[in-house]
Amino acid sequence: MNAVRFEISIPKFLMAQTLGKVSDWFLFGPLSGLGLTDLPKRELPGEKWVRLAPIASGICGSDVAMITFTSSPQFEPFASFPAVPGHETVARVVEVGKEVEKWKEGDRVVVDPVVP
Repeated sequence: MNAVRFEISIPKFLMAQTLGKVSDWFLFGPLSGLGLTDLPKRELPGEKWVRLAPIASGICGSDVAMITFTSSPQFEPFASFPAVPGHETVARVVEVGKEVEKWKEGDRVVVDPVVP
């Protein structure tokens, strides 16, 4: 699966903090932590899980804040890197675990993993 991925390192963080104030190119360009990658398909973690194929995903303010290193420290417990931005997603169910009862293949769903 192709995905936009954000991966940080100390040099990229320092560059973003200094040169990112001069030009957004250093935050979003080829030297930034953003990149397109091919992620491997993994097995479902359990029989109560479903696999989703994204149809559309929003890049919101919290994603931009992560990329520009301006997000609030209060979100640090919820972040891990590398990260795939775009957490408000419309998707189609493409695989269903054996114990799943509510969803079936082909169902459209909305995902917001921040909502409890």
